[in-house]
Amino acid sequence: MSQLLPLTSDKDVKITIKKLIEYSSDINFEHPRVDESIQLDVSIWPDLFWGKSKVALFLPNSKTEYDRLRIYDWHCYIITEDLDPETVFEYVIKEG
Repeated sequence: MSQLLPLTSDKDVKITIKKLIEYSSDINFEHPRVDESIQLDVSIWPDLFWGKSKVALFLPNSKTEYDRLRIYDWHCYIITEDLDPETVFEYVIKEG
């Protein structure tokens, strides 16, 4: 998840990413993917996603990709200062 930090200069988004990292650090969740597309009827590029869990995160400048994935059976979130890590990780599969 820390791979997302250099992709934004928005201070509030960076704070939220750090909260997500902290929340997930003590629990063995499915490993997220970065720099990969989701292949559905079209290729969709979230900024970070958990494939088995069907959870995807998008930076605010990725709204078009967010809108494209929302029509499928995925939990999609735009990273904003209001995004609660519990909401995201409620749907991410715990492994181990």
